Amino acid sequence: MGIYTIHAGASHLTIHGRTRHQASTQAVSLPSIKFAVDAAKGEVPCVGNGDIWNLDDVVTMREETGVRGVMAARGLLAK
Repeated sequence: MGIYTIHAGASHLTIHGRTRHQASTQAVSLPSIKFAVDAAKGEVPCVGNGDIWNLDDVVTMREETGVRGVMAARGLLAK
């Protein structure tokens, strides 16, 4: 991303670990999120999204992907 991210003016990136064609019943791809985080090279804070149901999921996503934060939707709405 490098220079493109800076020129685009992005303040952060939210990365969802599924393609738009994957159902939410399929597991989120943590390696895909990590790939995007690595591509950002620390120049823009990254937020991971997908399969966050509890605090353990938050910890796992942060440890396995390097995101600085997480975003949850279904998990919060379901509870």
